[in-house]
Amino acid sequence: MAQIMDVRVWQQGWVRLFLSVCLVMVMPWAWADNLQPIPDLTGPVIDQAQIMSPERREQLNQELRQYTREKGSQVVVLTVNTTAPEDVFSYGIRVVQAWKLGRAQEQDGVLLLIAKDDRKNHILVGRGLEGAITDVDAHRILSEVVRPQFQQGDFDQGILDAVAKIQGLIAGEALPEANMEESFESTWDILLALLLPLLIFTTVMKKIFGKQFGSLLSAGLVAGLFSLFGMGWLILLAVSAGVYLFSILVNVNLANSGGGGWHGDSGGWHDSGSSGGGWSSSDSYSGGGGGFSGGGASGDW
Repeated sequence: MAQIMDVRVWQQGWVRLFLSVCLVMVMPWAWADNLQPIPDLTGPVIDQAQIMSPERREQLNQELRQYTREKGSQVVVLTVNTTAPEDVFSYGIRVVQAWKLGRAQEQDGVLLLIAKDDRKNHILVGRGLEGAITDVDAHRILSEVVRPQFQQGDFDQGILDAVAKIQGLIAGEALPEANMEESFESTWDILLALLLPLLIFTTVMKKIFGKQFGSLLSAGLVAGLFSLFGMGWLILLAVSAGVYLFSILVNVNLANSGGGGWHGDSGGWHDSGSSGGGWSSSDSYSGGGGGFSGGGASGDW
C-alpha cells in the first residue's frame, strides 16, 4: 500500500512539474500578445496620442526632416497613450530597436517618447551621441524643460523646447554632416513627386520660348526652387542638368484629349493611352541603421 502511495505521489509530482514548465513556456507568448504595438516610422513626429496641434506638428515634422537632411543626425518624437504593461523605458527600447534611428556608422539617433495617460516620458540616445547627451543632460531636459510646460498643458511648447535643447547638445558633438548619397536620395524623392507637374511645366515653357531656351529656363527655375530646400551647389547643378535633358527629350501632348499620353521627342521610347497608371512617390522616412545601448533618462509630470 505504501508503494502505491509513493507511485501516486511521484506521478503527481511529475504532472505538476510538467504543468509548471508549460506555464513558463506559455507566459512569454501571453505577455507579448498584451504589449503595445510599435507604430510604423512614417515621419520624425508620430503623434499617436494627439497631444500636439496639427499646425505645430506639421511644422516640427518639416523642420526635423530638413534637420536630418542637413546635419545627418535623426531626432524623432513619438507620443502614445500608454506603454502598459511595460514601463516607458522598456517600450522605448523596443521602438528604437525596430526603427534603428540615426546613421549606421555614427549611431546618432534620438527618440523623445511621451506616454500621455501614464504621464511618463523618456529620451533614448544613440550610442554615438551618449557623450553629447549624457544621462544627466537627458534628465534635465525632461525635468527642467518638458515638465513645467506639460504641467501647464502646453504640450506643443514642451516638445519644441525639448527638441531644441537636444539639437543644441548634438551641435556640440563633432559628427560628420549628411553625406551626398543621402542628399541625392532626398532630391530624387522630390523629383519623383514632381514628375507629372514637371512634364507639363517644361512642355509649356518650350511652347512659349522654344525648345532650347525653354528647356534652359525650366532647368534654371527648377534649380532655383530646389535651392529653397537647402540643397548644395553640386546637387543644384545635377538637378538643372537633369531637368534640361529631361525637357529636351520628353514632351507632353497637351492637345491630346483622347486619353492623354506622353512620348519622347527623339522617338526612343514612349507611353500612351495609359489609364490610371503613372509615377508616384511618397515622402518616405526611415531609420539609418543606428544602435542604442540604453543611454538617456526617464521623467514624468
